Amino acid sequence: MSTNQPHPRVLAVLEEPTFPFDRNLHVKPLEAPVVPEPDRWGEDPAGCGACDRADDTYLWTDDSWRLSAANGQPLTGVVILESRAHYDSFADLPDDLTSSFGPVLARVERAVLASGDVGRVHLHRWGDGGAHFHVWFIPRPLGRMQMRGSNLPVWLDVLDDPGEAAHADAWARTAAVLAATGGTSHVEPMGSAPH
Repeated sequence: MSTNQPHPRVLAVLEEPTFPFDRNLHVKPLEAPVVPEPDRWGEDPAGCGACDRADDTYLWTDDSWRLSAANGQPLTGVVILESRAHYDSFADLPDDLTSSFGPVLARVERAVLASGDVGRVHLHRWGDGGAHFHVWFIPRPLGRMQMRGSNLPVWLDVLDDPGEAAHADAWARTAAVLAATGGTSHVEPMGSAPH
């Protein structure tokens, strides 16, 4: 096969209706492995920004989990759930947190769905950027069928930001739904006067 021709699997991906780019793409060659791998953000718990954050900087907290606004994202309502204590991955979580993980995932998904105009909620865990355990909840906008599937995170890199008011409203709704079944919301509902 000519090096100027895309691999057949690449051509198939380019034809997918959910892929956000046209055919003018080329696959980069893989770079050489880097071993040992460089440190990630928060490797040392003593310097971990997540560990140092106060609860009132989160949308919602309970004794084990904290929910953060994913600022700078072009889809409204993107949130990040992280463990209160410093753990790196599923392999490090103690049994009590692994037992509470499924129920808190379901609660966060229900809360994000209730934030308005959400078709589905995608859950993602990469772990390459930060060493403090966290998972992303990315709401696919209702009716945006082109954003279905595994390309939804790619769309985050190419869409325009809808504005702070849209984000704040979705995050306030999410925090309120979560707090209604336990934990504490740290955001005021939209339109409410400060105390």
